[in-house]
Amino acid sequence: MLIGPLDKSESAASPKEQGLAPASAIPSEARLLWPDVMRVYAILAVIVIHSCVPFYYQYRLLTHFNWLVCDFCNAVSRYCIPFFVMISGMFLLAKNETLAVFFAKRAKKVFIPFLFWQIFYFIWEGYQIRHNLNLSELYPAIFVGASSYHLWYLFMLTGLYLATPILRVFVQNASETQIRYFLASWFCFAVLLPIWERFGQVPIKDKVEAVVALGYSGYFVLGYYLRNKQLGALGAKIAIALIPIAVGFSVIATNKLAAKRLSVDEFFMQYLSPNIIIYSVCLYLLIKRIDYSKLYAKIPALQKLIGICSATSFGVYLVHVCVLANVYRACNISIRDPVLIAVPVLVVLTYAISLVIVKLLQAIPGVRAVVPG
Repeated sequence: MLIGPLDKSESAASPKEQGLAPASAIPSEARLLWPDVMRVYAILAVIVIHSCVPFYYQYRLLTHFNWLVCDFCNAVSRYCIPFFVMISGMFLLAKNETLAVFFAKRAKKVFIPFLFWQIFYFIWEGYQIRHNLNLSELYPAIFVGASSYHLWYLFMLTGLYLATPILRVFVQNASETQIRYFLASWFCFAVLLPIWERFGQVPIKDKVEAVVALGYSGYFVLGYYLRNKQLGALGAKIAIALIPIAVGFSVIATNKLAAKRLSVDEFFMQYLSPNIIIYSVCLYLLIKRIDYSKLYAKIPALQKLIGICSATSFGVYLVHVCVLANVYRACNISIRDPVLIAVPVLVVLTYAISLVIVKLLQAIPGVRAVVPG
């Protein structure tokens, strides 16, 4: 099996050998080191993907080598959103709190940033295209769709939060078999069915819909399911072998689809593609397996740095698109530049500047609410 027996530190928190641990047995966030590392990996991957965008979608204008570099960077970074969702599911689904307390916390953590950044990017995008802003357009624009391409995540996250109280009741009272059934249903209906609908030889006229196990709810529940799971030696070897296969499939399949259409087709780069799920879960479990306490004992400053980067990850996600656009212009980068140089420059500068901006905003009373840690 890919997932081996629990290690000693985690098995101590799992008194039921055949089921999942009760919420009270789950280690607190303060005792876990690996989620901080994953958040940092995830936000860097987001910036890599978005830094490739100016090049990636110019399929006919780029040299094939430059486009393949973007294709690879895109594929290897696609674990980002799965990581964020699985980490959220691991912590939120394990908690016990009233609806009032839960939604009060979520309003502070998500709804306030949601409103602020929707308005900010509505104004900023209008400024970019020299569009005369009309306040009558503002109200529907905030709630109808994302005002910037990266804010789709807030809409998705809001949907997961609305479902969290229901999912909590299920996962905290379900057996391991029942949770596996949920995840299997999700994989069949949310992951495999879309592939059949697109590439299947027999069209689907009427279909059964799993109305619960859809969208990103699978990643959310998967984060809870994997919280006490630890890869054994054999599982780690299998995971290491599966990662290049999954990434390679993503790159090759996307390249084939693009060559056929002469434009980018990201069907197999979607976060709900089976190849991306396999890649994300394998990488998640491998990162989780590392003993960070030993690493931090050797390099104490690293833990502080990771902590700072993790605490600013959500804020960096929110501000980085604006920063990236300005870095692109300030560096006078064009699609004629070598991608192997341009993308790293964009990633490093965008992340560094975004991190500084978020740290400054978090230091201002009242303003911190728009870039919560």
